[in-house]
Amino acid sequence: MKKVVLIQILTLFVTGIYSQTLKTYSGTFKGNNFEIGKAVYTYYEDSEGNYVKHGSFKYNYYETNSISDYISTKYIVSKTITGKFKNGLREGTWVQKVSLTNANINDDRDFQTGSYNLTSNFKNGIPHGQWKMIRNTKHKDIDNNLSLSGIKYSKNIYAVASFNMGLLSGPAKYVYKQGNRSETYSAQFNNEGFYTGKAEVNDYLLGNTIITFKDNCIITQLRRKNGKIIFNHNHEEIFNKLGSDQTIFKDKIEPNIGTVGLDDIYKTFQRSDLFNFHSINGFNKDYRSSDGDDGFGNRWDEYPIFKGGYAYYITKGKEIEFDEFCKRIHIKTNYDTKSFEKLEYMIFSESSINDFDSYFDDKVFVRSLKKLNETKGSYDDNFNIYVLQNKEKILSRVYEAFEYDSLRNEKLKKFNTYYTKGENFLKSNQFEKAILYFKKAHELYPKNLAVLNSIGWTLILNNEFDKALKEFNTGISLTSNEDSYYPILLMNKAHCLLLTDKYEEAEKIYTKNLKINNKSWNDFIIEDFETFKKHGIENQNYKKITRKIKTLEFINNW
Repeated sequence: MKKVVLIQILTLFVTGIYSQTLKTYSGTFKGNNFEIGKAVYTYYEDSEGNYVKHGSFKYNYYETNSISDYISTKYIVSKTITGKFKNGLREGTWVQKVSLTNANINDDRDFQTGSYNLTSNFKNGIPHGQWKMIRNTKHKDIDNNLSLSGIKYSKNIYAVASFNMGLLSGPAKYVYKQGNRSETYSAQFNNEGFYTGKAEVNDYLLGNTIITFKDNCIITQLRRKNGKIIFNHNHEEIFNKLGSDQTIFKDKIEPNIGTVGLDDIYKTFQRSDLFNFHSINGFNKDYRSSDGDDGFGNRWDEYPIFKGGYAYYITKGKEIEFDEFCKRIHIKTNYDTKSFEKLEYMIFSESSINDFDSYFDDKVFVRSLKKLNETKGSYDDNFNIYVLQNKEKILSRVYEAFEYDSLRNEKLKKFNTYYTKGENFLKSNQFEKAILYFKKAHELYPKNLAVLNSIGWTLILNNEFDKALKEFNTGISLTSNEDSYYPILLMNKAHCLLLTDKYEEAEKIYTKNLKINNKSWNDFIIEDFETFKKHGIENQNYKKITRKIKTLEFINNW
């Protein structure tokens, strides 16, 4: 009798999940950007009427055309993506194959022929099992006769790593070859995501680096280049005293072994532009990343994230060694005085309050500067000499920061609260409320460029173009053309000029073709025009500006 009851319960449980039988979709499927392919997959409707993918999934995309109106050579882009879903999440093995012929992926003058193949494994939407990506591509340029040149170079990448429910576990390897340039990385990880055994990097810039680990701790660090030892750190003596010496501190870090490492592996796995992650999705919410949304609740540039890659750095007296500090804030060698002054400004400048807060809270900067009292420095001579000579000045500024630390933290909390509320109201098109909270944040930090830009952008969407122009002009007056916010503020100023019938002034700015976070200036302009249209802000000159900047872009690329 118990068996019968159990069967009935299981039957009810299954029918509760699948209130309707599985259905099959076969038809067009939106891929990345403007890519429209074909997909076949099974799904069911949940209790709220949502379509939930469950079972096999297959996506195909094929595109071919002339490279441009000026170049008749054909390009081909072909994709095949196969895998399985389980209740809306990726499950088991997924295979993604991309084949290219004379295809332009992310550079106007770089045309690739070859393939990208990614094999990934999941459990409940979490990376689980081996991931492997192999890339073999040959690259051509466009010559002065508007035709494809011979092969400029070949690029070969091999990346492999294993995961246990999203956490690094087992071996990882990365091999990169481009012409005479060759880089390799290899490491081993235990079930807790910590380095174990030996990690090694061969880097054409930094030479050969080997780090050994024991019980999750870094034991030795050795770097050689051209037969010469660059540095050789041995922590074995301190490690042997762990447990008996109470002054020994273990700081959990993600070791920076060289310019080649886990980040390179992850980036090859996370190519959303190739592997259609954000259109197919199916990741567990704790193992997906999105760089933002389109302002209408749709995520873009989504990709899987991975965890692990840790080690303990053993130090005395809870201090971070000076060279480790340098690596943690990404200081490269051959730093001169101006470079350090720029770093110092970034940390202490109120206009860069978010960067300042992240460094200050970790106390790495403070602890490392205190360490200067008892170290001669070993990372970079020019940098060390400058810091040692200006130690007192820098430390005095740190101590001043400590004095108003509690007040600053309270001020920051209010700032973040107001700014976040403003962003949320902006996303829901409640522009008056968004402006109200952005202005509250502005009162706390009048020189914060992000806030000034947000106020101006919201005013544009609220059709208050003259007021928006004042905000952008204020922001521009507080920055320089080297600041990352300068091109953003300048472009938004151009929008205001265009929307107030000052076409010639706007055109002068639109044709500057600056860089915004390494993304195309022209793409940002066109995206903004589309956003304005969605909000009912029309202008007869959108097409005229678009043609103008595209023509100039084409000419400049020769």
